[in-house]
Amino acid sequence: MNQKERIVEELKLLENMKTISQEELMQIFSISKDTARRDILKLVESGLAERYPGGVSLPVLKPQIESYTSRLVKQSEQKQKIAYVAGKVIKDHMTIYLDVSTTVHFLASGLEQNDL
Repeated sequence: MNQKERIVEELKLLENMKTISQEELMQIFSISKDTARRDILKLVESGLAERYPGGVSLPVLKPQIESYTSRLVKQSEQKQKIAYVAGKVIKDHMTIYLDVSTTVHFLASGLEQNDL
């Protein structure tokens, strides 16, 4: 079995086992320590696995969060309408807590004249 075929089989194992140690790769595929190490490097370099001391695991998917600026312009008209309605509820001298969402950005902009 060549490396490409072995990598495919190793990925199938990873899908089932979630992690595979270098020792397990050596035993399952009857390969040397150096070959197992090269396979691990290939899996990691291709982004198909993450390395941990002694083996590999499936990569942890990290959600991509859009930048604040790009979220600020998305649906900005609706956010401004929400901010306008919410702003009418807030009266002078009220104590309010705001988060850092883009919708609240529009609300806070409209509250600059209020005496909170």
